[in-house]
Amino acid sequence: MQRHTQVYAYMYRAGKLKTALVEKEILKRYLDGTASSEEESLVHAWLADPSKRYEIIDWIQSYWTEYRMETGPVPTFEEVFGAALKEEKKEGKVVALHRNRKIWMYAAAACVVFFATGLWIGNLLRAQPQENKWLLSKAQTGKGERAQLMLSDGSEVFLSPETELMIHQEVAANPVVYLQGEAHFKMKDTSRSLVIKTKELVTTAKGSEINVSAFTKDSTVTVSVEKGNAQVVENNETTFPLIKLRKPKKDSTMPATLPLTKLRPGKVNVKVNDQELMTFNKNNGNADVSVKREESDDVLAFDNAGEKEIVAKLKKWFGVQTIFTEPLEDDETYTGDYNKNATLQEVLSGISITLKQEVRIYGTTVYLIKKK
Repeated sequence: MQRHTQVYAYMYRAGKLKTALVEKEILKRYLDGTASSEEESLVHAWLADPSKRYEIIDWIQSYWTEYRMETGPVPTFEEVFGAALKEEKKEGKVVALHRNRKIWMYAAAACVVFFATGLWIGNLLRAQPQENKWLLSKAQTGKGERAQLMLSDGSEVFLSPETELMIHQEVAANPVVYLQGEAHFKMKDTSRSLVIKTKELVTTAKGSEINVSAFTKDSTVTVSVEKGNAQVVENNETTFPLIKLRKPKKDSTMPATLPLTKLRPGKVNVKVNDQELMTFNKNNGNADVSVKREESDDVLAFDNAGEKEIVAKLKKWFGVQTIFTEPLEDDETYTGDYNKNATLQEVLSGISITLKQEVRIYGTTVYLIKKK
């Protein structure tokens, strides 16, 4: 099923949440990815209800190991509702998940512009009753989709394909957003700081136009400053809101959840200035700062990309499955930039020349064959 750009809102409904008894058939459909939107909302409500927590996790344990015969770790509530659970423990309230029906949006060509959601939420928050405390608003793009968010203060955020962005809490002096994927931020109020949290890093940007790329499949996280500056440190929090329950295929051998590895504290503490690019290597934990190369908002960029990153980006941008007939060595990487109008053939030409590969295309499958 095609995944459209969606916006969700996490909010408190203290004293008003009503949930039915847990039904295992609905849970099974939810894990198989066949549940209706109403059933998904019901499961989210169950997951947020502490009284049902142990019943559901026991059933998932049994279903995961006996019916699915999965070998990966069983999904945990901490990974599904990390930030929400913290808030629930602090406030002693029940957290529910609801679709936000008050966000006005329109589509123009391939771009969807969101108007009511924002870093400082603004008028929308003030219009809410005092009993509804907002936790997180979420924007999400699917494969091949791009989105532009017009924030309440006039700031703009441009989301790349397969990106998730969460806007944290209510009005704040220094707003916090959570990012998985890639986003370009153009701040209107240069006196404020914006905190951008990815799974690995925390970036505090001020007076900035900044681009952050943090895709799960990529081997690096990049922070590129167009204007202003940014301070980058490691993210040593034990939970991250965008790490969530996956619905793997029945024959999947991949783990059901994304592991959250706590980095060594204090290893990365880098200032990125105007027109500089910081590249963080997930494998060795090193961070390098260099002069930023010229690039546009819509650019396909490879920066010392290895085999996994090349395969992932070609699939995301062009929808093709890429197979290297001989695995690349660790020192075989590719660097290159392409604008949004570049063709698959143009990109493959650059990759094949640099990595000395022969290209063969069969339908939606690309074979890269090592030249002898």
